[in-house]
Formats: sequence, C-alpha cells, structure tokens
Amino acid sequence: TIDKYVFPLDGKILEGETPNYALRYKNLSTTTGATNVVIQDSIPQAQDQYVDFVRFTLIPPGVTCTNISSIMFQCTIPTIAPSTENIIRYEVKGMKVGSVTNTVKIDPDNKIVESNDNNNEATATLTILANPTDVFISKQVDKSQIYINDIVNYTLTYKNLSTTRAAENVKIFDIPNPSNLLGEYQISTQPTTGGSCSFDAVHKMS
Repeated sequence: TIDKYVFPLDGKILEGETPNYALRYKNLSTTTGATNVVIQDSIPQAQDQYVDFVRFTLIPPGVTCTNISSIMFQCTIPTIAPSTENIIRYEVKGMKVGSVTNTVKIDPDNKIVESNDNNNEATATLTILANPTDVFISKQVDKSQIYINDIVNYTLTYKNLSTTRAAENVKIFDIPNPSNLLGEYQISTQPTTGGSCSFDAVHKMS
C-alpha cells in the first residue's frame, strides 16, 4: 500500500516557497516480504510549470530513485519486510499561481501478487497562492534647519520587499510644500528603474 502527503498539510503555499511531498509505503502482510518493489510518481514540473522539482530529501538505505522520463521518476525497493513501512520525501518549488494534483503508484505493473490491489495509488493536491508584493518607502531630508534662500533636498527611497513578485503600476504622491513655507522646488533626480515624476496644478508630486 502507498500514501502520499504534501507538507504543509493544508496543501497551500505561496509562490517561491518549497513544500515537501512524502510517499509512505508499507507491506501489510504479516508473514510475507515484498521484493523488487517499484514506485512511480509523476514529476510535478511537467504539469504546466506550477512547481519545479528541486531534490530528494529522504531516500531510505538500499532504495534507488531515478528519472525514467521527462514526466516521471521511479524508485526501486529491494525488500519490504512484513508489517514494515518507510518514507521517501522530495522537495519542489512553487513557480506560479494555480493548483497541481499528481499521482504515485506502487507496483504499477501488478507484478506482485497481493490480497488487495486497490490501495496501490495515492494522490496529493498542492495549491500555489500569489505571493503578495510588499512596497516600502522612506523620506529623508538633508538639512534639519535652513535659512532663507538655502537649498534643501528631500530623498524618497522606494523598494519592493517581495523576493518573488514584481510590483506594477506603482504610484507615489508627495506634497513638498504643505505649509507654503518653501519657495521654488524641482525634481532633481527621476527614478532610475523606469517611471517619471511631475507636479500637478496644486503642486502635488506624483
């Protein structure tokens, strides 16, 4: 028999996160061992690139796991003793928003004589959610005190703190002279990563 789990157990991750799949296989017989047992699992990255295979994180001693095609890997287990079980684990990375379900099979070619062939497949569903952007801005002034006709510079520093998702169509608004204490003003440096700044009719910068 085989079971398949995805961690976290609620099956939900954000883009860029790395969940684990666990394949738990077991010999339910109390008297007879199973030999040359084969497990086949579909490789998630073949399913529309929702996730990408990263690595195996746990392979029991004596078990070998290899890719047998572009969409499937196979693990071979020399022996499963009566009433024993073990686990194979592998890691993937969420690549885009969506849901992916894949199936694992043990003894896919029915070469082992069993009392029950109906517990040789298991599925797990993983949902990848949007990793929200996190925009940040700070404002600095180069002088805390000035005299008439002095020049003062304000610097606006903005950043996207998300490591996986771009922030698009971002707008920044600032009123450089809210108390009408400052005279002429101008934008000395435009954004270096695209976009532009200008003043509107009421001298609000955007």
